[in-house]
Amino acid sequence: MSTLSDVTLLMADNAPYLELAREVFTSETRRFVGNVLEGARRTRSEPWTNGRVKVELPREISTEPKISAYLRSQFALARADLRFKKGMKYVMVAEVPFGIAFDDRANTFTWQVNLEPMSKYPRLDDEVWRACQSSLVSFPEALHDNATNTVRFVSRPVSKELSAEGAYADAKAVLDFLLGLADPIAAAVGIDLISGEAETAE
Repeated sequence: MSTLSDVTLLMADNAPYLELAREVFTSETRRFVGNVLEGARRTRSEPWTNGRVKVELPREISTEPKISAYLRSQFALARADLRFKKGMKYVMVAEVPFGIAFDDRANTFTWQVNLEPMSKYPRLDDEVWRACQSSLVSFPEALHDNATNTVRFVSRPVSKELSAEGAYADAKAVLDFLLGLADPIAAAVGIDLISGEAETAE
């Protein structure tokens, strides 16, 4: 006859504490990201703009629709809109989520700052990554995922070393960097700024 493993016995003995730990994790990660977002909103009057480039911060963070059976599916993200002026209006070209989510590569929860281009601008991640590689600004653990057309500027493990102040500095550094990328973004969305190519608003 088989016996129950030590893992199963540990779960059985500590189920209430594990549930409580999950509730604390959910509450604290959401509060952490919310505080970083509030810090970003207090930095300057909204929206953040620099010529043709504009960043709009969300009012609230986004989370999973409901508590899932899988802890790794939880997240707390502030999703900023990256916009570029075409014609007379700013069109959304990418989303810049920053917050805490599970990182499959690291197999742990991390603080992340990413760039996720809109599907109609598939070259945007390539242009931004080239600008990132040639920039004097350095981002920890930056990488370009060609398969998903995303750029991860920052990935830090959720640990004692992670502070709201440091996370805010990460988010601000990335947003400031993106605000200065008018030329790479223009190239990705099909505008020739040098020749003054005619634009049409979308």
